[in-house]
Amino acid sequence: MTPGRRLISGAVLTGSQPCLVPTLVELLADPMRGRDLAPREAAELLVSLAALQASLVARVVDRAIEKPMAGAEAEPPPDRLLTVGQLAKMLEVKPRWIYCHADEIPGLKRLTRRTMRFRESPVLRWMASKKGGSPLG
Repeated sequence: MTPGRRLISGAVLTGSQPCLVPTLVELLADPMRGRDLAPREAAELLVSLAALQASLVARVVDRAIEKPMAGAEAEPPPDRLLTVGQLAKMLEVKPRWIYCHADEIPGLKRLTRRTMRFRESPVLRWMASKKGGSPLG
């Protein structure tokens, strides 16, 4: 008997040779051979494949948790854009102060002359670098 093959329980061909169940490798090479399987044997193979699939999925998930795949570093989430009002509230100043000092505040994105947004992470770093987090330093 070929290694990896097993006998179909209770089935025989014409003559006295037992019918062999093809290996998974053989079925992958020629999927049409699956049509020749008895329903019971097909069900047994499906159960084995489901167990193998669960084991492979667990391994992939474990690997992803251990460390990201080589060359695929996790991207940081996109930086939140703050409006003048949001930034003024965060800095505890009036919106007018933001307009007057906009060029001194990091992360500025001018959309129009009076419409601007500020990237949150540069602003937070800037605040941390100031004494006590005060924009007036």
